[in-house]
Amino acid sequence: MHPDYILEDLTLDQLNEWEAYNRIQPIGSWRQEFAIAQLTSIVTNLALSIYSKKGRQPKYTTPEDFIPDWTGIDWGEEINIQSTEEMKGFLMQLASIKHPKIDKKRNKDRPPKKGR
Repeated sequence: MHPDYILEDLTLDQLNEWEAYNRIQPIGSWRQEFAIAQLTSIVTNLALSIYSKKGRQPKYTTPEDFIPDWTGIDWGEEINIQSTEEMKGFLMQLASIKHPKIDKKRNKDRPPKKGR
């Protein structure tokens, strides 16, 4: 049965059960990615142990080394978090591009700068 049709008949309790089951035994792409990452890690570690120089301990991998990071965030880089004023300013700029009257109204509501 297609999921769209199942959702029509699924009760809240049944949905909660599926979500609990997913926490214990993940369903979907994450589980597949982890299984492939495990296999890749095993093969890589095997190759490292066979082909590493004698007397030298290779740096073995873990499955996490092979799981793609779909967030696009470089976790080693400092993240610059915008203030609410910066966000508001950016959104007002976007709005004024689409609706020039907004920019005129915004300038009218601002207090005059000192020295004028």
